[in-house]
Amino acid sequence: MKELIISCDNTMGIPGAEIDDGLALLYLLGRPDVHVRAICCTHGNASTAETYQATVALCQRMGLSDVPVLRGADAGTTLDQPSDAARYLAAEARRQPGALSLLSLGATTDLAAAERLDPGTLGRFHEIALMGGMTRTLCVGGRIMDELNFSVDGQATYEVLGTAHASRSFGLSTESSHLLIADAHHCLGVAFSTMEFRSRLIDCMPAAASARLLDEFCIPWMERAKREWHVDGFVGWDVLAAVALAQPELVQQLSCRVALNRRFIGSGFLDTSRQTNLSDALAASVRLVAPVDAASVCEHVYDAWYQASRAISRNLATD
Repeated sequence: MKELIISCDNTMGIPGAEIDDGLALLYLLGRPDVHVRAICCTHGNASTAETYQATVALCQRMGLSDVPVLRGADAGTTLDQPSDAARYLAAEARRQPGALSLLSLGATTDLAAAERLDPGTLGRFHEIALMGGMTRTLCVGGRIMDELNFSVDGQATYEVLGTAHASRSFGLSTESSHLLIADAHHCLGVAFSTMEFRSRLIDCMPAAASARLLDEFCIPWMERAKREWHVDGFVGWDVLAAVALAQPELVQQLSCRVALNRRFIGSGFLDTSRQTNLSDALAASVRLVAPVDAASVCEHVYDAWYQASRAISRNLATD
């Protein structure tokens, strides 16, 4: 059983807001071999107060009364003022070194704050997967898009990536083999159309509580994507990072060295162009995640979503 802590900027449930964090959570709930230990709410898609409230409400709608939800740092908070979420990350990593995995889907503020609070924290996690960053200009629906995860707190991301070139701490690795990144470009192929999403998860069980939840929360976002970005459905940005932890054989892990340049990282840009010309102190050795076969990843995710939907309906029926 994989013990997993999620740090995310979930806005599923906020009208007109993004749904990718919530769908990554739904995917993980459909995996019987994954236990979501806690959800830490950070800023990014919305303020921390909004993501926290949305996540608490989403867990209630999903019947997840046993999953703790912790509030993370607000935007602009100094990394020397750890939030409840940062303190939790540091405490759990120290209490069970090497036993926990960490999935980061939003701002990296709480990860960096936990590392400052207790140096070696990130190295105590068995593995860490981050969603964010781009290696070149990102275009979606014919429009250039900004990077919206790593750049939200560039200093924090710089410090988190900086742990990837450290030596060894407390007998556990803080090297690249434990730091995975699902960057924006490699996520693009993991795409879900509105029609298939509706037919496989909503229309097939219209009376189920999960179907009502997905219809209410997800379809409006897809309609907005069609209207504003000319995209059918949505890209599983955060889902690919979750798959990298839960079903690693479905992804390729591309080893590379990222320049530890504050300006580049602050804009969300991962500079991998000078890999051989940088000293270890100036580069983070990481692994970029890419689907081996995007269609297989999507089919796998649909299966997990379906299983999670059935579990949600059972949970709510017994409450």
